[in-house]
Amino acid sequence: LARAKQTATLSAPAPGKLLRGSAYRLALPSTRTNAGTTVAWSVVKGAQKCRVANASDGSVLLRTYRKGVCTVRAFAPPVTGQYLKFQKPFRYRVR
Repeated sequence: LARAKQTATLSAPAPGKLLRGSAYRLALPSTRTNAGTTVAWSVVKGAQKCRVANASDGSVLLRTYRKGVCTVRAFAPPVTGQYLKFQKPFRYRVR
């Protein structure tokens, strides 16, 4: 059987330039894929440039610290036999 593709509506800024010393919302507290799995975030490249953090309201933030390239990834595990894993990278240049 073919497994369906997971999708999610994210509020992350479009890939591009971000300002150093700022915080940007990546996802709302209730962000889930169409399969019902929770979307998680991680910094794939440039951990010294940016970090993923949780806000007091439960949303996920990207905090920028230094100039350079920062790549973050949204991901969710597969649902066995039904959905493929969800994965979407975002590449930012902190200035």
